[in-house]
Order: sequence, then C-alpha cells, then structure tokens
Amino acid sequence: MSAASVETLRSQLGPQASLSDLIDLSEDAGPAQVRAALETAGQDRGIERLLGIYPPKAGADGGATEQALAALGGRVGRPQLAWRLGGAHGA
Repeated sequence: MSAASVETLRSQLGPQASLSDLIDLSEDAGPAQVRAALETAGQDRGIERLLGIYPPKAGADGGATEQALAALGGRVGRPQLAWRLGGAHGA
C-alpha cells in the first residue's frame, strides 16, 4: 500500500487499526471505517485484490457494516470478495 493511502487511512481509522502488510481495522471498526478502508485500498495501484472478512462483535450493528461492504459493488476498481463470519450471509 502506498504511503499516501496509509496517510489517508490513518486519519479515518481508530488507533487499533494496523496498516502494515494487510489492513486490520480492529473489532471496534464500524461501517464508515470499513467503507473508507476498502475505498482507499481500491484506489491504490499497489493493491491488486480486496478480501474483506467481517467477524461481527457481539452487540455490533452487523447489518450496517454488511450494507457498507455490499454498497461498494464494483466501484473500487479491483476484484473483491467480502464475507461475514459467524453467519450464512455474504456481502
């Protein structure tokens, strides 16, 4: 991931997020952070594919995060796959 993408995400993600080798948003990330990470990664020329794995935290609004993943559709310009762990629903 480019330095510009890392800088963009640092301003939008929580302090628990990891941006080296892979993007780990941490369990506290919400729909806005998920969308920001995938949109930024999707525009980075150094990233070829996107894989989003969402393990919902107890009490979290999983539906809103799933909608954020699904709303990206083909807009990010890279092949993408998203999956919600712990249920039968893929986004």
